[in-house]
Amino acid sequence: TFPSYVRCVKVNWEAYTDWTAGGIAVGLFDGTVWLSDNITGNGGPNRRAGPGGHADGQVLAIDWVGSLVLSGSGEPSYHERSTTSVGYHPTLRVVSLQRSPFEVVHELGPANGGHTDSINDISIVDEHFDGESLRCTAVTASTDGHLIVWDAVAGRPLHRCVHGRAVMAMARVDGEILLSAGRDGQVREWRWRSGACLRELLLSPSMVPFSAMSYHAATSSFALGNTHGEMCVFRRNPRNDDREPACYPLTSWVSLRGSHMSSHNEVASIQHDGDK
Repeated sequence: TFPSYVRCVKVNWEAYTDWTAGGIAVGLFDGTVWLSDNITGNGGPNRRAGPGGHADGQVLAIDWVGSLVLSGSGEPSYHERSTTSVGYHPTLRVVSLQRSPFEVVHELGPANGGHTDSINDISIVDEHFDGESLRCTAVTASTDGHLIVWDAVAGRPLHRCVHGRAVMAMARVDGEILLSAGRDGQVREWRWRSGACLRELLLSPSMVPFSAMSYHAATSSFALGNTHGEMCVFRRNPRNDDREPACYPLTSWVSLRGSHMSSHNEVASIQHDGDK
């Protein structure tokens, strides 16, 4: 068990070839990040990434590769047994696992060119270790409506991409292309190396805000969840040709709400594996 509510989970499958790197990262309501090297959970959360964690916000997003753990905070935490929220500053935290105790390499907020509102998703899009130095590029998505491309090792922003309204989820297409889904009912396609928006892939006809997304590369399709508790799967056209639709639905919108759920229950997370 964890000492606080779980807000996000990231499994690093590559880590299972190197048990010193761990296997599961968990972000908690109290702003801390825990690592475990046992996917079954029998070993328990035996590592804590960073002294104190995000002191003034919940961990809403997390990603990691090799020796770096990136976590993003937002949505203020609350005093125990109180409904009074604690003021917060959204922060991208970069922690190195190469030292014990773990070292906080960067804490990147608005003063560092970072986000001004909650960080909802993180994706490490490029990394390389040549035996001496590590290169790591990550993209963050925020309620402030922006994507920021970061040099995570140097701790500096490379590009800022304006999606529109709050960006809730991202999905990697390949080594160059990234999708973003937002509260404005739009899915946009980006070339993250340049920060260029290639096209508006999808616009929800009813402008229902999107809340979750997952991409399946082999079938060139992605699943979307919205704030009405519905999901749908779309096929992405890899050709950027104005004479052809950018994408088209493979399914109708399916309600995931049970009889006990209200109309305000959004899809918080979604995983698309091609056939399920």
